[in-house]
Amino acid sequence: MIFLIIDFHVHLGKVVRGWINVLNSIGIESEEQVEKEVDELIAEMDKYGIDKAVVFPNPRLPHEYKLANDEIAKAQQLYPDRIIGFCRVDPRDLKIAIEELERSVLTLGLKGLKLHPVMEVFTVDHDHIIKVVRKAADLGIPVIIHSGMSMMASANRFNKLAEKVPEATIIMAHFTTYPSNILVAKKHKNIYLETSAAINPKVIEVAVKEIGAERILYGSDWPYLDMRFEKLKIELANIDDEEKKLILGRNALRILGLER
Repeated sequence: MIFLIIDFHVHLGKVVRGWINVLNSIGIESEEQVEKEVDELIAEMDKYGIDKAVVFPNPRLPHEYKLANDEIAKAQQLYPDRIIGFCRVDPRDLKIAIEELERSVLTLGLKGLKLHPVMEVFTVDHDHIIKVVRKAADLGIPVIIHSGMSMMASANRFNKLAEKVPEATIIMAHFTTYPSNILVAKKHKNIYLETSAAINPKVIEVAVKEIGAERILYGSDWPYLDMRFEKLKIELANIDDEEKKLILGRNALRILGLER
């Protein structure tokens, strides 16, 4: 069976200096290793059979996100059939975050929002996050939020957010908080799980059994993690072809409103 494959977790552009210190444990030793341009991404996608990618800025300083979002919009314009651009904002300044979110969606044409509680130092259930996610829901776009690595991004903190904004489509980035991520998703139908950094295919099998393949999305976290390796976990999972088809691309099409 031929699958449409959409990678729901990809970064581009410059990265804030010092962020790399957090990443030494996964073998990344310099910012240059993760500062990729769009042509490098397209070449990687072609190499591993990725049809489309959801792409957002690398971590930047708060005042740099406007420029970073412009760069993502340009990448989307260059490759409209391959790149699905998401914006990034720092929600600690709520007014600026809402303004930039609206500009990114209504003026730049970006299709979603990425938030990172560890990088921007906030908790997922903070009132500012609830308001930013509610605005995203009003704009009709999904929100992907880093999970794991810190109590600020623990699975349990997604409970309050999902309860407060049930109309929002919330994607928990990474599969590192297993099994608490599955428990939260079972409780809240508006939460989806993204697979990057899953420890092995078996946890994906459990998620399919517990919440259904319809709320699981393939993501690689490229260039921090390997696009091919992350995809292979889904291909090796003991689930049927229709479930793999949903995870690898069909769910993303539905969430993004791209189904024909």
